[in-house]
Amino acid sequence: MKKLLLLFFVLFMAGCGSKPSELPVMEWGEEDLSIIEKGTQTTISYGMTKPEIEGILGKEVAVSEASATKEDLIYSGGLFVGYRDGIAAELVIESDTYQTNKGITIGSTMQDVEDVCGYTEFSRGTVVVGSTAHLTQYIFDSDGNPMTTETMPERITSSDDFYVVSFEFESNRVARIRVCDALFSYKRS
Repeated sequence: MKKLLLLFFVLFMAGCGSKPSELPVMEWGEEDLSIIEKGTQTTISYGMTKPEIEGILGKEVAVSEASATKEDLIYSGGLFVGYRDGIAAELVIESDTYQTNKGITIGSTMQDVEDVCGYTEFSRGTVVVGSTAHLTQYIFDSDGNPMTTETMPERITSSDDFYVVSFEFESNRVARIRVCDALFSYKRS
């Protein structure tokens, strides 16, 4: 009897963890590789040069402690920019000063993200015991088509194999947003 109850519980919990099928699959585009400073409505985009970004935001306020190349810079307002060869290849938001092109910002709920961004196969909880962290990634190709586990390339050969917009949640609220290309995605995940 205990085994039967355990089996029922496991099956029930597996069903609770699945995404509702009624969530739409949204299209993504080049504009989704941008973030917006909410006060000025200034846009910072993947692919901008360091001088272009510094012309908008000013000089960086710090170099990321995790940077091996000194090309990972922190700007005012909690914006982290990872550069590759002087070009922004990663944008990370860690404050509500900025938002995504779809209007998601730090503090938005998981439901807000699902309502605006739709369904993704790439959503998982953390393996850290006791943590409420959760990661949801929207992965799309250069034409804006959402990727699936079946369409993901076996190997990453270039930065434009795909793009990622990821949301890290803590207690069901967005704590960090990351926009990057394929190469940055797997170097830092």
